[in-house]
Amino acid sequence: MQIGLLLISLFLVNGAAQSNQSAPPLKSDGFVSCSLFYDEVPPATPFGFSRAALLSLSYARDAGTASLISEISSKSDNPDGYWAGQMKLLKQTKNYYTCAKRAISPFASSKDVNPRIVKSATSLFNIYQSQIALNEYMLLAIKKMDSVSVMEFADQISTIAVQRSEYDAALWKSASIGFDLLLDTSESTPPVYKLSIRQYERKGLSMYLLLLFPEFNNDAQYSPLWSEAVKSAYIIVPYMRLKARDELSATVAPKSAKNAASCM
Repeated sequence: MQIGLLLISLFLVNGAAQSNQSAPPLKSDGFVSCSLFYDEVPPATPFGFSRAALLSLSYARDAGTASLISEISSKSDNPDGYWAGQMKLLKQTKNYYTCAKRAISPFASSKDVNPRIVKSATSLFNIYQSQIALNEYMLLAIKKMDSVSVMEFADQISTIAVQRSEYDAALWKSASIGFDLLLDTSESTPPVYKLSIRQYERKGLSMYLLLLFPEFNNDAQYSPLWSEAVKSAYIIVPYMRLKARDELSATVAPKSAKNAASCM
């Protein structure tokens, strides 16, 4: 069963992901407690969406981090203990994705906001739900692994791992649909690049970004080693260097922040 142990470890290290497809119905998640959450529903604006999206991405990042803490590893002398540890790990990551869903859900179900916000939020919501579904499938595969051959079990694990990586690859695009609304797209001569939000919102969002993602402190540069959730949150970092729409002057730049972010 060493092959099975290796495959499950590789699967768990793969981290967080996403999808535009709806996941199968899941068990109630009403008992999941989220440490960070809003006391009120965020405003239905690009600012409110961005706050909610950053919070959801921070939970997705934590789910990926939890997957990496697989130090029970195949060195364990107790296979039953190893698999029990992996099942606990899958349930923990499910809780993180549940919190990510809750953070973004007000915008995924609203009909009174910008359609791009709804599209972005719905996509992120479905990604997190699909990740939860993969964890459920994985738990089921572990429970039934004694009834199948090693090769069948390996096939199940590798299929789930491939699907997870495909979800992961789509996360950046899903988040950018809503984050791009932070930019003021009105035309001017010469071209002026500024934000669609107010100055106090820009400052608040910048502080919130650094609170949730300490990876960005000290003017950290984009890193390809970051998880997809962290990379997706980094989309708005160059935006925060622009001036808000109510500031006296905006930044005239040879290259828009939007294009700069798309080059990452």
